[in-house]
Amino acid sequence: MMRSPIRFFNSPATRYLWVMYGGTYAAANLFTTYSDVKKASTPLEKTSSIFIVNACLSLWKDSAYAKMFSSVPPAPIPKPALFSWYCRDFIGMGVIFVAPQHMACHMKSATGLDETLCQTVSQFSLPLLIQPVLAPFHLYGYVLYNDPGATITQQLKMMRNSMSGAVQMRLTRCIAPYSVGTNINREIRNVLQQSFTFQHFHASPSNP
Repeated sequence: MMRSPIRFFNSPATRYLWVMYGGTYAAANLFTTYSDVKKASTPLEKTSSIFIVNACLSLWKDSAYAKMFSSVPPAPIPKPALFSWYCRDFIGMGVIFVAPQHMACHMKSATGLDETLCQTVSQFSLPLLIQPVLAPFHLYGYVLYNDPGATITQQLKMMRNSMSGAVQMRLTRCIAPYSVGTNINREIRNVLQQSFTFQHFHASPSNP
């Protein structure tokens, strides 16, 4: 990336990531706006809505990555691998986009800290804390794809050999989009929302 930034950002792998993250953020922002307007959504509804979009984009991206970077010829993704990735994404979307808001409320009530600080700490920390839980689901899907005929013992051996690297990779990759990016996204949403509300109020015919 440092030596050939244009080549890096124009690569197929980077484009897959941009589409996946962009689509996920769009879904999260749309549902958050819907929740703010309707005042009638549950954490499960929000998690499920974001998960559906993210899962489709993530599986599309992971399928392409498996074929691009695998040591075996391209082949259909095994259903157990898809299920493993579904579990990863459902848990991840709930913790990344839904849980921080609830954690921030509890933190503010328990400590009396500023609401923005509680939101920032929650949104930064939870995506990182959940990665060791998500890494086995992520890795197992690739193990099944690369060697579908492996025995349980062989699969566990491959998992043990690669788990540390998978956790480190997910932690590193998570910081920009889901710890830093989600905090920036929240602040941008707040500014735009306040601006829209202000303009709508002053444009209202009933406003003296």
